[in-house]
Amino acid sequence: MLPFGVSPVGVVMAAVVTFLIGMIWYSPILFAKPWMALNGYTPDKLVELKKGAPKAYGISFLAYLLLGVGIAAVVRFDSPLGGMWTGVQVWTFLVMPVSLTALVFSDRRLGAWLIDAGYQLVYFAAMGAILSRWG
Repeated sequence: MLPFGVSPVGVVMAAVVTFLIGMIWYSPILFAKPWMALNGYTPDKLVELKKGAPKAYGISFLAYLLLGVGIAAVVRFDSPLGGMWTGVQVWTFLVMPVSLTALVFSDRRLGAWLIDAGYQLVYFAAMGAILSRWG
C-alpha cells in the first residue's frame, strides 16, 4: 500500500492512461504542429529533443505516478464522474493558477500554454475518474 492508503494498481493505471492521453494530445492528430510552432521548434531542435526523449518520458511517468498518489489521496468518490470533478477542481484551483503565474513571468506564448494546460486538465479529470474506482 502507498501513502494515504492509495492502491498501487490504480496509480499505475492512472499514470499509463495519462501517458497515453499525452501521446494522442501531442500527436499530429491533435496538437503536435501548433505546439511545435508556438514553441519555435525547428527540425534541428526536434532532432535534438528526440535524443533526450527516453529520459523525459521516464521522468514524466514518475511525475504521473506521484500525481496519481496525490489525486487518489483527495478523490473520495465512488463514481468516475465524481472523481473527474475532483480532478477538474484540483487542476482549476491548484495547478492552473501556478502554471498561469509561471506563464506571465516567462516568454512562452499563450497558445503553447493553452495546449499544455488543456492536456493537464484532461489528464487530471481522467486520473480522478480512474482513481475514484481503483485508487
